Amino acid sequence: PFEEKPVVDWGWRDSDAEVVKEKVISDHPEVIKAPTPVQIPRVSILSVEVSGARLSACNGVFRFDGLHQQKPLFKADSGAIIYFNRFWKINGVFKTSSWMYSNPSKSSLPPEGEWTLEGSLEITAGSAPTVKLVDEPFRSLGPQGVSLRLQGGRTVLKREENKSWRWIDVPIYAENEAAEDGIESLEALCARLEREEAEDNAELNFGLFATSTDESATSS
Repeated sequence: PFEEKPVVDWGWRDSDAEVVKEKVISDHPEVIKAPTPVQIPRVSILSVEVSGARLSACNGVFRFDGLHQQKPLFKADSGAIIYFNRFWKINGVFKTSSWMYSNPSKSSLPPEGEWTLEGSLEITAGSAPTVKLVDEPFRSLGPQGVSLRLQGGRTVLKREENKSWRWIDVPIYAENEAAEDGIESLEALCARLEREEAEDNAELNFGLFATSTDESATSS
């Protein structure tokens, strides 16, 4: 005959998982205490990176070279420019009366992403360029007249904000922030103290050895 066997209680409940999780966290707090970066404002000097254009002169890094129509004009080493006149344009030479590529945006800075092949005279052959803004962040050391002083001895003009430079938030860990301020991190301080203690012990041991050697020589 069929014999019904008793249900075995293995002693595990879903609620037990929470107890184990809490115990692991309490026993190993370092597992969950990952450093959290803090968003710190930085002055970012802007450049524009262009790639993918069939006209090679229009590819490369463009740097701020002044204003045109109250908006920034960026120039590459090849002589190509990015400028604004009713909309954003790229030309392979330093000439603001024609262009090879364009973007209909009226934004304060060259728009990122793929631009169009629409030139001043006709559709430019080949592939359209892709534009990317590149940030180079610096720590601001405060105003100096019409300028802002930056870490490393650089300066930017206040009136060129959102033209040649802009404010951005940069994730900074406490250790890196302390290093920028010239303050040792806790790990660096402990390492330095241990190193100095080892050096002091070495000098003390050497002094004791020298004294014992002198005493032995005198007695003999």
